[in-house]
Amino acid sequence: MSSTRSTDKLWLVGAPATQELPSSVLPNREEVLCVLQYHAKLNPRDLAFSVRQTALNVQHQYSKANIPTIDSCDILKKVRRLHEEYNGLKKSESRTTGQAEENRANFVACLKNLFDVAHRDAMSKITIKEDRDFLEAQRKPGRQGKMGGMDRVWVEKRHGHSSGGTMTEVELHRKVKRSQKGRPPLNSSLRPRPLRLKSMT
Repeated sequence: MSSTRSTDKLWLVGAPATQELPSSVLPNREEVLCVLQYHAKLNPRDLAFSVRQTALNVQHQYSKANIPTIDSCDILKKVRRLHEEYNGLKKSESRTTGQAEENRANFVACLKNLFDVAHRDAMSKITIKEDRDFLEAQRKPGRQGKMGGMDRVWVEKRHGHSSGGTMTEVELHRKVKRSQKGRPPLNSSLRPRPLRLKSMT
């Protein structure tokens, strides 16, 4: 089985290329770039495929957190711009001018920023307060908060459970699994619930 993570660290990034985004947070620029570079190395002659796969991964993470996003084509454009920005810097890797070094420093300084593809009206579209709090916290430095376990109430409502009782964990997973047959991955009905944020004071 091939590894999903490269052992070579990416220039400027300091992290290896990897196939997967972190599962419990929304991705930052560094993580998206690492996934993009992973696919680009596997498919060096098909940039469009690499961009598309990366964009799907990003969109899937936002879907898991129940956060509405910008259009898919706009996510693709944003991923491609990140690729172009990084490759542009790589072309001037050997330059030691003040401007070149400043450009690299600015790029590195933004790597930990959230790769934000939430819809511009996301806060008003999200109906669950915990989800709004999660997005707001993820936009802050350090991406506070993490996605938790399955939201049982949401899943039961989504799949029309009306037996009058509460489903067991096994029943819940079976119901979701049956409903997902034939659906693409982005239509997953398992909605990880963002954990409540604890005050640091």
